[in-house]
Amino acid sequence: MDDNLQLYLNMIFIFLASGLINYWVSGVLSKKNKWLVFIIPGIVLSISSAFLILGITANDDTGWAALGYLLIFGFTLLIFIGTLTSSIICFIRHKVK
Repeated sequence: MDDNLQLYLNMIFIFLASGLINYWVSGVLSKKNKWLVFIIPGIVLSISSAFLILGITANDDTGWAALGYLLIFGFTLLIFIGTLTSSIICFIRHKVK
C-alpha cells in the first residue's frame, strides 16, 4: 500500500473513531444540559494547545523533542476536529427534539 494512502487512512480512522466515541459520550451528557456536549472538545483543545506550546518552547540541541510535541499536537488537533464535529451534530439533533 502506498505510504501516503496509509497515512490518510490512519487520519480518517482517528477522525472517525474520536467522533463516534464523542458522539456517544455527548449524547449522554446532553441529557443533563445541552451545552455539556462541548466539554470534551474543550478539554481536547486545551491538551492540543499544551502540546503546541511545548513544541514551540522545546529547548534541545537536536530538535527531536520539538518534532515529537508538534506531531502529537497534529494528532490531538485532528481529534479535536472530530470531537467538535460530532458535538455540533449532537447539539443540533438535541435542539431539534
